[in-house]
Amino acid sequence: HIQYTWTGMLPDPYTAPRYAFSTNPLLPPAPAGDGEKTLLVRFFDAAGNFTERQDSITVDSQPPHYTYVEIDGQAAYTNNPSGIVSLYIAASDAVSGIAQMQISNDLVFDEPFESYKVSEVHTLADPLTQGVKWVYIHFVDYAGNVTSTPAEASIILDTAGPTISSFHINADASHANNRDVTLSIDASDNLSGVSGIAVANGSLNCETASYQAFSQTMVWRLLAGDVEKTVTICVRDG
Repeated sequence: HIQYTWTGMLPDPYTAPRYAFSTNPLLPPAPAGDGEKTLLVRFFDAAGNFTERQDSITVDSQPPHYTYVEIDGQAAYTNNPSGIVSLYIAASDAVSGIAQMQISNDLVFDEPFESYKVSEVHTLADPLTQGVKWVYIHFVDYAGNVTSTPAEASIILDTAGPTISSFHINADASHANNRDVTLSIDASDNLSGVSGIAVANGSLNCETASYQAFSQTMVWRLLAGDVEKTVTICVRDG
């Protein structure tokens, strides 16, 4: 025979009802609500001797909660030519904890589940195509509950430099009688806009140049001397 309880204290072994022993007994349900549930069982032999055992299980009926998913620290743009970004993830599950996550570039979610991590290197969809890229993540807790709505974040992939449509010195005049001249620049970038400009007398390396905020017009001082002058500009996007 056996006696059992979910309440934390077994009944009196001599006066309380006993139930026929079975290797697969039909027990009453555990108390309602999520959390740890402990079952205490007393086993009797034919002579009335008994042994007590207990076991616990955690009931978790609620899916995990996510706080945020960030791409490159909430950056608006990335210029990585391979579409490689860093994901920063925060999610929680108060009862059983978060076991796995599923990262997708679309809403099909045919990717395998992986262990939950707070950061991960990820490749955006179709890095050869510029524009807005989305990342979606589902979370699973140790009880198998899955988020009903995925976390999501987006970033603009922009690997192409801005276009300079025109560049003029003193409205394209052929001569100047003053070293201080006016530069006029027409530049554009369809995705992240034009954010900076670098100017030099002579040659200029756009990769290592020092940039300032972009302006369509600016005053620039030429090198001294009465001879043809060359001004070089570089522009960069956001």
